Amino acid sequence: MALAFEAVKAGKSVCFVTLAEISSHRRQAGREGTLGERIWYLALAALLVVDETAYLAAVPGGSSTPVRKIRRPLTPLDQ
Repeated sequence: MALAFEAVKAGKSVCFVTLAEISSHRRQAGREGTLGERIWYLALAALLVVDETAYLAAVPGGSSTPVRKIRRPLTPLDQ
């Protein structure tokens, strides 16, 4: 949280979401055909804070797969 606070103080954009929200939005966007747009929205923030990563396995339909690190920035071509 301190990193996010400092980023905001420095004028950077910060997106704060839970892993369960990302999973839920991913499923909904997949059904609606808007997955690329949703991913692009998350990638716009200078800092993406993903909270409650340990709880996803407890959510019905959640995943027990660990989160993968993104090794390069997303671009519009990744849509």
